[in-house]
Amino acid sequence: MEERDIENYDYLSVTLKKASEEDLLRCYDALGWEMIKVEEDKFYVDITHYDMRRPQKIENKDKRLLLQVRVESEVNKMAKYTHDKHKKSLFFCVGLGLLSLGCVSAAIVLMLYFKSVLFYVTGAALIVAAVAIGLADRFIGSRLVEWEDGTYDSKMRNSLATLKELSSRIAYLKSETNGRE
Repeated sequence: MEERDIENYDYLSVTLKKASEEDLLRCYDALGWEMIKVEEDKFYVDITHYDMRRPQKIENKDKRLLLQVRVESEVNKMAKYTHDKHKKSLFFCVGLGLLSLGCVSAAIVLMLYFKSVLFYVTGAALIVAAVAIGLADRFIGSRLVEWEDGTYDSKMRNSLATLKELSSRIAYLKSETNGRE
């Protein structure tokens, strides 16, 4: 393991997905971080690990750190939005699907084990209810997915706008710092 000069440098280890690494690495570079080690993940092909450092006595360190935290927070929000995109519709559709399956199972049990007209009628009604629940599941589920897609798109647009604004602040801070050095 390499010896770290902790008296003169701050160190940072970051793990990034390849899809977003170019923009984020540009942000880290603008915030004063220099790459010292790049390592591919041993298990996931779309993940890379980066070790970086920057001088402790860097100009506008507090501003840079605040901007870095805001960028990382926004990127984490975007990852959460993507992860949770269809969570509600999935649970809703699975729940209604299980309810429909329960109705069909109950109908089969009633019709096979109880030999009475009342149980045959109840079984048939449960099968009709299962079909109705299945159709409602399909209709409501597709509407719920459309709503979730719209919400996701709106949240992602807001996050991208925030990242763009943060990037312009970082660029301004970098140009302001470069002018003094």
